[in-house]
Amino acid sequence: MTVLKFAFRNLVRLPWRTALYFMIVFFIVLAITASLFVYGACSDARKALDENYIFVASLIPRKEDSLSLRDIGYCVEQTDILSYNVSMSENDGIIVGGEYLRKLPEKTEVENAPLALTDEVGCQLIAVENLYLVYPFFTEECTICEGTGITEKGYMGDRAEAVIPWWFAEKYDISIGDLVTRRYYRDDYKQYIYLKTEVVGIYETSALSPNEEDYPVYIPLSIAEFDYANVVAERKTLTSELVIERADFVLKNRDSFENFFLQAKENGLDFRNADIVFNNSTYDIHMSELDNIHMVAMLVLCTVLVVGVGVLVFFTVYLCHSRKREQTMLLALGMSRHQIYAMMAIELVTIAVVSCFVGICAGYFMADTVCNYVNDSVLANVEISEKIENADQETLSNSVNLLEQEIKLEISIQNTMVSAPALAINDIKTIEENEIGISKHLYYNIGSHITSMLDGGARVPTTVIGITDMNVVKTSVFDDMTDTYEDFICVFVSEDFDMREVQNHRIFLTSYEKDGYVSLIKESVGLGNASTSETTQVIIVGTYEENEYCSGNDMLVCMEDYHRLYSEFSITDESFRFERIGKFMPLSDVREGENLP
Repeated sequence: MTVLKFAFRNLVRLPWRTALYFMIVFFIVLAITASLFVYGACSDARKALDENYIFVASLIPRKEDSLSLRDIGYCVEQTDILSYNVSMSENDGIIVGGEYLRKLPEKTEVENAPLALTDEVGCQLIAVENLYLVYPFFTEECTICEGTGITEKGYMGDRAEAVIPWWFAEKYDISIGDLVTRRYYRDDYKQYIYLKTEVVGIYETSALSPNEEDYPVYIPLSIAEFDYANVVAERKTLTSELVIERADFVLKNRDSFENFFLQAKENGLDFRNADIVFNNSTYDIHMSELDNIHMVAMLVLCTVLVVGVGVLVFFTVYLCHSRKREQTMLLALGMSRHQIYAMMAIELVTIAVVSCFVGICAGYFMADTVCNYVNDSVLANVEISEKIENADQETLSNSVNLLEQEIKLEISIQNTMVSAPALAINDIKTIEENEIGISKHLYYNIGSHITSMLDGGARVPTTVIGITDMNVVKTSVFDDMTDTYEDFICVFVSEDFDMREVQNHRIFLTSYEKDGYVSLIKESVGLGNASTSETTQVIIVGTYEENEYCSGNDMLVCMEDYHRLYSEFSITDESFRFERIGKFMPLSDVREGENLP
């Protein structure tokens, strides 16, 4: 008790010494605390920026019609790609206006058809693989005001969907769920092709004086693939001859840009026809400012640790040695050296604890003040730098609309915020370990003879299901099957399937229902779709046991054959095709027969 009494009395008796030591410790702790908080806030901001920023590499044609669908194949087969979009517009695709907006033309014998059929041009069609990677939607210039964007069913080709502009909906009084007609022109036969489309969304723009022609109807590329295959001059037109407007690829991080470029070059992309541009300017400007603040905070921290600790040690030693006479007097009064050292230690610890507590509190508020100053001055000016940088890049890139996001970054010692558009991007799905992928698409079975379709025969709806691991389904192969069919698309049918009507194990499939497709000669109404709807042959090699996701008229194939079959009906070929997978499930769930689509 005597030691404590003397220690606290000394703190009061010599206020200058107490105050001096307090201020030294206080300022050191204040600077260290503020630096650490600001450093941590910058680190959190850097991490948040990396997590929220969408890194996009855009493939842009150097001149009109110089970029082809085949060029996508040089870029898309990379592990760093999270998602991508391809925009195409072939064969004068439109949503018609007027009489045939909500219905298909009636099929009539050519000699009885009205001449000089004309449609009211409604709205241009653009096919996209990823709606929210289209420039107006990515930048939120355009937003969905009714319904949804393109859904999973649309992206997988299960349903012909359309997202239409507000002006088109108002002009023709179109609502969500309405069926409208899309039309293409087939030049070789001088025909118009008409198909049904369901409206799933209506979008609007924030532009002050929008030009209606700049806002088209968007449909899924998976649907347009089939459409284009039925209207191009030849079904097997090379992907290198099919023109695309642009392609955009979402990458994992900033470091992926260089790898993307090098891999595309190695794969054979011809840079005489295409440019690759990156949307890194906004990210780089923000990261540069954060790096500067980060470095200043670290510099202050290191300086305080070196200089401050040195000053603290010096004053501690000085104060201890300056009290020689006091120590001698206390020894004379009967205190031991241990008690004297304990008294001095209590004095220093008391001052240090109080000053540390006050310094930490003051450092917290100082760091908060510094963060607010940085937000209001440094980061607030970043937006101006972004606009200048983006304008320069667009000038260098032939005025191409780069997919730059409007980012608002605020650092805080409590909750760093990165405000960026929340986009429902359709990501590439990849199979993880102990997972299987399942895809399905509706085709129409016309039997073993293609002539049955030409004669107007029945088309039986048949869902073809692709699965990445055929071992999870119990199948049996027919005894008479040989290696002759190994190059064909091989399918399994239900055990209840009637094979008596099937000759040589082959079935012809087509992609459109009987009344869902009409072709018109340019000057008159034609006979319909019999002569133009494409067919593909598949070979039935065995049967499967019915299960919760495959039964009845369904046909089961391996995922490779599923994609081959889809490609047979589309504009893609062996050099490049889209390999979409619909659903992923844990392997255990499939084996237990639970949670299956």
